[in-house]
Amino acid sequence: MRGKHIVSLLCLVMLLSGCGLMPQEARLPQAPVVKEVEDAQHTMTTVMRGDVVLTQNVRCQYKPAKSESLSFSISGELVEKVYVQPGDSVEAGDLLAQLEMGGLEESLIQEQNTLERLSLDLEQLSEQKDLALRKAQVYINAATDWSSRQDANDQYARTETDYDLKIKSLEDSVLIQQKKVQEAEDKIRSRCIYTSIAGSVTYMRSFEEGAVSNEFERVFTISDIASSVFLVTGKDAALFTVGDRVTITYDKEDHEGIVVDPKSLGLEEEAEETAYISLEVPDPALEEGKNGNIILALEEAKDVLYVKSSAVKKLEDRTVVFYLDEEGMKSMKDVEIGLETGEYTEIRSGLEEGEEIIDE
Repeated sequence: MRGKHIVSLLCLVMLLSGCGLMPQEARLPQAPVVKEVEDAQHTMTTVMRGDVVLTQNVRCQYKPAKSESLSFSISGELVEKVYVQPGDSVEAGDLLAQLEMGGLEESLIQEQNTLERLSLDLEQLSEQKDLALRKAQVYINAATDWSSRQDANDQYARTETDYDLKIKSLEDSVLIQQKKVQEAEDKIRSRCIYTSIAGSVTYMRSFEEGAVSNEFERVFTISDIASSVFLVTGKDAALFTVGDRVTITYDKEDHEGIVVDPKSLGLEEEAEETAYISLEVPDPALEEGKNGNIILALEEAKDVLYVKSSAVKKLEDRTVVFYLDEEGMKSMKDVEIGLETGEYTEIRSGLEEGEEIIDE
C-alpha cells in the first residue's frame, strides 16, 4: 500500500514539472497592438481648381437728383380721377389727379363766357368811339366860320368824354370778371394736383373706391430719374473710380450701373466722401431711399487649387489640413496657402486636385 502512494506522488511531480519544459515556440502569442482608429464620422471636402475671388459687399442708397412730393391742398373731398400710374413719365404742368368738382367746372365756363362777352363789348365800344370821333372830325373840317367850328369842337369833346366814361365802366367790369374767372380757376386748381417738373412717377398712394383727400398725406413723388443716382458714402466710396461699371442688386434683381462724376449730372457734391452711381437703364419705379447692394471684386487668383476655408487650420507657425490615411486614421499635413476669401482658401502647395480632406 505504501508503494502505491510513492508511485502516485512521483507522477504528480512529473506532471507539474512538465509545464515548465514546453518549447518557446509552442507558447500562445500575446494579443497584437492595434493602431487607434477614429470612431467619429468626418465631413469630407474635395480640393478643387478654379478662380478664387475676394469680394466685399457695399451698401448703396438711391437718391433722386431732383424730385417733388405732391399732396392735395384740401381734406375730406372725394377723389374723382387719377391720371397716372407708378412709372409713368410726366412733363411739367401735367395734371396727375383731381377731386370731385361739384359744379365748379360749369361755374368756370359761365364766368369765362361772361368775360368773353364783356371783352367783346369793350372791343365794339372802342370801335364805336373811333367811328364817332371820325364823324365829329368831319364836322369840324366842314365848318365855315368860327362859331360853327366851335360847336363842332364842343361836340367832338362831348362824344369823346361820353365814350371814355362808357369804356372805363366796361373796363372795370372786365377786370372784375377776370378776378371771378381767376377765383373759379383757383377753386378748381385747389382740387387738382399738377407736377412742376418733368420726370417719372416714383411713388403713388393707393386709391380705393370712395377714397378722400388728406392735405397732410403725400399722394405722388415725381423724380427726375435721368439724373438720379445710387450713393455710396464713407470709407467704401474710395473703392470706386469714375468710369467703373458695377452691378447693383435690389429687389432680388441685378441692374447695371456706372460710376459718374456728379458734376456731369449737374449735382452738388455731398459733404462726406461719396461715390455716385448712375443706372445705365433708369428705373422709374425706384423711390428715394431704396437700398441696394454691390459686390466688388477686390482681389482674384485664377485657375488655382482651393479648399473650403473651414478645412484649413493654423497651429502656431504652421498651416495644416487633416485627412484620413489608408488605414482610416486621422492624419495631418502642412500646406502653403494664398488668397483667403472667408469661404475659400487658395492652396499653393501640399495638396493635389481631387484630394479628399477633413472639413470640420
